[in-house]
Amino acid sequence: MKTILVAAIVALSGCAFAPVDKPNIEKHGPRIVEVAFPNLKGADGLSIAEATLKSIGFEVAAMTAELNEVKTKTKPAMIPQICDCGSWNGNQITGTADSVMAVTVQNSGTVQANLKINFVCAASFKGTNLWGVTTRAETYQCASTGALEKQFVENFTKIKAARGL
Repeated sequence: MKTILVAAIVALSGCAFAPVDKPNIEKHGPRIVEVAFPNLKGADGLSIAEATLKSIGFEVAAMTAELNEVKTKTKPAMIPQICDCGSWNGNQITGTADSVMAVTVQNSGTVQANLKINFVCAASFKGTNLWGVTTRAETYQCASTGALEKQFVENFTKIKAARGL
């Protein structure tokens, strides 16, 4: 009987101490999404990028005209809809991750703006055993599902059109 009890405790503890099965950060696509917008100057692109970030719920932390870059403050993102943070003990991790987005606008001649969209999300994961004791605590970068980048491009296109550009 003791052997069965010890075996059960060891088996349950083994799962509690299992590592997180983290996805490759490029599992759903490239980490940095690049999109070209013809007939758009960099300054206009930067202004539209700022408006677009706000339209998808981000607060702008910094806009640096010299670097043609807009960066956001941290915002919660849903796991697994926006950020794929992997699984633990065969169960998909759910909840929220911290996310930020940076958009760089580069001119390609005078008739095209190239956007680089860098969306990053990270999770702080705590796994517990049957008694609620934390057995695993990790913070790591998750893979973007591409949903927010897609929404960014769609909204950017709409705002560009609304401005007559």
